[in-house]
Amino acid sequence: MKISQSMFKAWIEYLDGKMCGSVFEAKYITKKWYNGWSDSHDMALGRYFEYKLTGAIPTGYDKYPLPGVTAKVRAIMKVNKNYIIKPSDITPDYKLADDNAQRVKSMLRSSGITTQRAQAYRENRNLDGHIDIEAESKDLGEINIDVKYSGLIDDYYKVFGWRWTQKQMDYNKIQSRHYTLLNGKPTYFLAVSNKNNTDIAFMEARSTSDQLSQHEETANNYLDQVNFAKNNTGFTNFPTLRKCVKCPLKSSCKDAVSTLVPEIILITDNN
Repeated sequence: MKISQSMFKAWIEYLDGKMCGSVFEAKYITKKWYNGWSDSHDMALGRYFEYKLTGAIPTGYDKYPLPGVTAKVRAIMKVNKNYIIKPSDITPDYKLADDNAQRVKSMLRSSGITTQRAQAYRENRNLDGHIDIEAESKDLGEINIDVKYSGLIDDYYKVFGWRWTQKQMDYNKIQSRHYTLLNGKPTYFLAVSNKNNTDIAFMEARSTSDQLSQHEETANNYLDQVNFAKNNTGFTNFPTLRKCVKCPLKSSCKDAVSTLVPEIILITDNN
């Protein structure tokens, strides 16, 4: 077993008690987790945009994503499984994703950036992962590009924002360092707004060789911890009503809660 950047992040969540062991195990050990279970609207929209931009089926899925359609058309499709979606059926946010994909394709061409491979699987020692785009740039040479279709380009507060606050940097450095270690190429983020057809950011996430070495050391330590839990102690659940009520594993989980079991909050003082 190797460790991907998503497993790296998930293990941090598990160690913090934010992800239940049953979920971690289903995603990364038994592989019984269906990716669509945890999809939000924005995640599905981003996956569609990425497919339209690169032409590659997203990692973890066996078919290309369909656009969002109106409620009327969804009702028709439930009855008629062979219904062919027409452009007029597509919702405005997915139409914008189509337009933005074409706009970004044009911008990449005019910037001298050519896609060599999309959703490229790479592995290096104990690390592995799928890189959105391996590209050749006339100015930058061979590079990795991770695509983000986001409504948070100018957000300072959420971890998924792109203003490079410390918590955003701590989150995004994991992916950038992991991908660079996989193939030795610098990693860039291409963040495209899902709110309009103008906002876009192209950013290199640069790390030193010492920082890359530290990332690999941490990844190896996490992988050792995962294997120890898998083979010895098992994985611990951290059930709360909020998590359990929407968890697809709740019917088979012995720790799932459906009543008002209080969470324990330890109040601390600053002095």
